[in-house]
Amino acid sequence: MSDEVVFYHNPRSRAQMVHWMLEECGAPYRIVPTDFTRNEHKTAEFLSLNPMGKLPVIEHRGIVVTETAAIIAYLADQFPDAKLAPSVHDPARGIYYRWLFFAAACFEPALFDKLMKRPDPSRNRHPDTAAMTTF
Repeated sequence: MSDEVVFYHNPRSRAQMVHWMLEECGAPYRIVPTDFTRNEHKTAEFLSLNPMGKLPVIEHRGIVVTETAAIIAYLADQFPDAKLAPSVHDPARGIYYRWLFFAAACFEPALFDKLMKRPDPSRNRHPDTAAMTTF
């Protein structure tokens, strides 16, 4: 089975981080351009890979992996010679996971909101909770 990673990519997506990781880990890969303007991410073929119709997506050794942080962790584990993640038995693995998932769950969405110039969510309190104090 080929070690080549098939990478579904659009430069205007979160797939850019996976592209960077593929370069960093030295993985052999092939890019499959995915054109949003032609709804290529909504075709039956693409949806069979990722039913959510989102990028990034990789295929490697018959396995499909989606979601940026999951792909980055997967690639670090599959190409350990690049030393981009602590080994599974290293106590530092917990810290690695913390920052990897913090970036995916907190930092990346906030950055995306600013780049896309989305308005900040309303911070108005419900009248029933106005007197409550926060700690």
